Amino acid sequence: MNMYEAIFVRKSTRAFTDELLEERTLAQFRHFLGQLEPYKNIKTEFKIISCLEGEGQGKKLRPRGGVKAPYYLLLSSELKADYLLNAGFLLEQAVLYLTAREIGTCYQGSAVFPKELLGELAYEYVMAVAFGRAKNEVYRDPDSRRRLPEKELIVWKEEPDENLRRVMEAAIAAPSAYNAQPWRFVAYENRVHLFCRKGPVFRNVLSDTRLLDMGVVMANISTAAEEKWMDITYTRSDTVSGMPFKKNEYITTAVFRDKVF
Repeated sequence: MNMYEAIFVRKSTRAFTDELLEERTLAQFRHFLGQLEPYKNIKTEFKIISCLEGEGQGKKLRPRGGVKAPYYLLLSSELKADYLLNAGFLLEQAVLYLTAREIGTCYQGSAVFPKELLGELAYEYVMAVAFGRAKNEVYRDPDSRRRLPEKELIVWKEEPDENLRRVMEAAIAAPSAYNAQPWRFVAYENRVHLFCRKGPVFRNVLSDTRLLDMGVVMANISTAAEEKWMDITYTRSDTVSGMPFKKNEYITTAVFRDKVF
């Protein structure tokens, strides 16, 4: 299974075994993390912690709240413009990598890690992902996903080709905090404008997570575009950004081109 295929079968794992992952598996994961291309040029750091090793010391690193897992991937970041989009973009790629290797994952939005651990991070803590071997099935039936229908999420302004349809199917399949699915899209033949829903439902606790969610959906779009041999560039449209929207906030525009060798 590759990362594109993992998009459609991935589910949140909330029950893990205490099985150690092979050191080779962890080393390959670290290498993958080191090669990730960010959405924006913002300094970040990934930190993998194990709660299984070290004479009980590992258990002291376990967070309050969230799920009990053998491993956690923590992301810290510079607090620059679009750092939440960038964080979601990076973390979703990490999640898809693990999913493709039959390793369970669960985003940890409510987990509170010990202060001494957070003090070791290079930048400000943003989000964590619990991961490890799942006690139960790590994959789901794609038809069991609870997602809004396409007609509520995408406005097609032009007839897309088959590849762009597959890319947008991957976008709709993205996970989100509380399954809020804040994304909305206006799609043309070779570009898609991305919007994020506004309104009371996204006040307070969801005001930040919705931007992380938008980074997640952008990672799915980029992963699917790569699978379909399409180059993708994210850019801001001055025309769209200058338009008033009551219910949505304009985020970015994805521009697609067929790969040329």
